[in-house]
Amino acid sequence: MLRPGGRLVNILTATADGDIEGDRKEAERRGLRKIITIINFDRARDSMREITHLIDGGQVRVPPVDVLPLEDAARAHQMIDTGHVRGKLVLKVAELSG
Repeated sequence: MLRPGGRLVNILTATADGDIEGDRKEAERRGLRKIITIINFDRARDSMREITHLIDGGQVRVPPVDVLPLEDAARAHQMIDTGHVRGKLVLKVAELSG
């Protein structure tokens, strides 16, 4: 969900990303802006460090994140429908194993 005039940033992957140009035009038709970027893996580490410094320095505000187990997907939808979500709502699908 985006506020009116909001921006959606799409980070492309090595897999199929759908109709990129069609998505951009649809966003524009709705008064939104879709920004498309590709990760430069040669610079990714430096970029992540720079972003971390910006966050740590208070120059970037990170929205609050609520994490719910996948089993609570229905409750998550209810929270969204009733407007009781501030920031981001994430459904946790599985634990990462190393």
